[in-house]
Order: sequence, then C-alpha cells, then structure tokens
Amino acid sequence: MFLSHQDPSIRGIFHFSGKEQMTKYEMAVAIAQAFSLPSNHLIPLTEQPAGSAPRPINSQLNCSRLELLNLSVDPRVFSTAITECLWPFTADKRWRQTVFH
Repeated sequence: MFLSHQDPSIRGIFHFSGKEQMTKYEMAVAIAQAFSLPSNHLIPLTEQPAGSAPRPINSQLNCSRLELLNLSVDPRVFSTAITECLWPFTADKRWRQTVFH
C-alpha cells in the first residue's frame, strides 16, 4: 500500500533510521561484534582525514517527516538490527535451518 495513493500531498523523501546517534567507528565495532571479530584494532577518527571531502560531525538522518505520519513504526537499535541482518554471513550456520527447512 502506498500512502501517496491515500493522500497525494505525501510526497518526497522520508528518512527511516535508528534513533541513536553513532559514529562510523561505533558502527564498525557493532559489525565486528556481529561477526564475533575483535575490534581492538579499530581506531576512532577524531578529525577529518587529509584530502577528504568535508563531512558533518552529526550525519544522523532526520526522520521527523516520517514521524509526523504516526505510522506506529519504531526503528530498531542498530547493534541488534545489524547482528540479525548479518547473521546469515556469520560462521553460525543455524540460519540455514530457517531458510531451507
């Protein structure tokens, strides 16, 4: 069902993401944990890398337009969601039982 068919004024881009603000370092640590890999070699950046395009310090998506629609959709915590999304790619092969049986 498309909301725009019910209300043609609903147009444009709507962002959907978790509510927590995370750095790329924190996201990398969560991904390493999902794969049960060490993360002690990861180093958080404290300043812009030389020669890189300028990036905002806070690049969290603004989901306020979507929230105004009151769809009762709650975003999940990143670490939980990424662990579940990456589970089929981990050494834990139990996921095959849920897919192929």
